[in-house]
Amino acid sequence: MADTTRPEGQGSSGAPLVPDFDRLTLPELRNRIRSLTQEQLRRLLAQETAHGNRPEVVELIRARIDQLAAEAPHQGG
Repeated sequence: MADTTRPEGQGSSGAPLVPDFDRLTLPELRNRIRSLTQEQLRRLLAQETAHGNRPEVVELIRARIDQLAAEAPHQGG
């Protein structure tokens, strides 16, 4: 079984998902998270809520997760 544990907010290579995350302004962060997947955004959200817990950053990440979820094709059966 593969080891899937990694520090929150880090990609599979161990590098931060968003370099300088704690220093970015909201507009900068908004641009940087556009390329992240829902899973990556969830890890970033976990990192933020555990550490900085900045309300505006938490809201931004949650809004992006919601946006991606709404855009995803519905899977059902």
